[in-house]
Amino acid sequence: MRKNKNSKRKENIDPSKILIQSQSATINDSPDDILCHLSTISPSVESIDDFSDEILCHILSFLPTKEAFRTTVLSKRWLFLCYSLPVIYYDDNVKSHFPQFMEAIMFSPHSQHKTLKSLILKFHSCNKYLDDTAGCFPFDKWMEAAKSRNLEELDISYLLGIPLVPTIFCRKTLVVLNLTGISVATMLHCSVDLPLLEFLSLSEVHFKHMEDLMKLLSGCPKLLDLRTRHVTATTGITTGGYFKPLSKLFYADICLFEVPVRAVSNVEHLVLRKLWMWESFLNEEINSYYKSYPVFENLVILSLLWVDPGFIRDWEYEVVNMFQNCPKLEEFNMSKWWNLNLPNSKDKEDWKYPDHVPECVSSHLKICKINDYQAVEADFRFVTYILQNANHLQSMEINYSKNRNSMENHQFIEDLSSCPRISPVCEFSINPR
Repeated sequence: MRKNKNSKRKENIDPSKILIQSQSATINDSPDDILCHLSTISPSVESIDDFSDEILCHILSFLPTKEAFRTTVLSKRWLFLCYSLPVIYYDDNVKSHFPQFMEAIMFSPHSQHKTLKSLILKFHSCNKYLDDTAGCFPFDKWMEAAKSRNLEELDISYLLGIPLVPTIFCRKTLVVLNLTGISVATMLHCSVDLPLLEFLSLSEVHFKHMEDLMKLLSGCPKLLDLRTRHVTATTGITTGGYFKPLSKLFYADICLFEVPVRAVSNVEHLVLRKLWMWESFLNEEINSYYKSYPVFENLVILSLLWVDPGFIRDWEYEVVNMFQNCPKLEEFNMSKWWNLNLPNSKDKEDWKYPDHVPECVSSHLKICKINDYQAVEADFRFVTYILQNANHLQSMEINYSKNRNSMENHQFIEDLSSCPRISPVCEFSINPR
């Protein structure tokens, strides 16, 4: 039997090539834009309707869900496709009937048994949904529906006024979890089971107890990438003590006193932030935290961000002490911010060169970068300490701010430029910002 023209056209389409090619599309591309893009590999395609449902769903997944649903006016086929999307991305900043919309998507019979790769929900004012009845915002039911569809990526932002039920941390298929502006209900009687989770980001997340955060981390055996920012708890900070390292962790970007450093001691790349909020903690809590510093056997890149609005503390000593625990360190980046013009600000002028040189400095350090360098004696001595002891240093970069620095004094620049360097290949640069 002779095949019709449409059948022949579909035979010429290689779905695998189309799926790969469409990866270069962006969330702002319209279906017609993507069709033009794909026509380069399927010249015989005359209409987007010539593609299979799988390919069309993949194309629509690049759009915000509300934009994808605009295609439902085309035909019943497109309505079915929109309810079967593998990615749900919704921002409630525009539509007030967000709960009803989510209900229709999550519990549609068309979506049953369809894998949900990503669920991205951007909330702005959840309180407007809580004024009527408690049942008008069944967030927990949506999460259970997503779980039944083998959810792989979950991104929730600013779920204000609604504590996140910790059962969300029992998702055997979840690979990526990103929480921002979230308050987590108590996890006292809840377990954590995230056996496939590789990426965890917590920003402005509040736990009832800091032990809840420890429980969350302990339930992520395959975690590769951990990022925390402004994670708080009613019980204060994460103090020292035993915590089994995350054995698979490769990259961590954390704030001090939020995550025990022992948990991230296996990383190769560490970003460590010290924010001003730490000054409200008790000295014994801080001392206990620092005593738990482990040896970072695999660490190659270390970036520190110190923010202190009043006092310049002994950051140079802290850095040198950290170097002792990073035997393989090759790259060090330091960014610090404080205001020397504040009434209670003070510079530590009496910093003395340590009587020892850490192994990483003498044998491995290749790159050193200092941001917000201050024209003060302590900063100068630290830089010269590195230049005079880093045998394999390839690059020393100094960046300073013109707005809050006295680096306009050319003598400081000349003194830095003339510093002796033990490494014959070291390139030295001083840059205003």
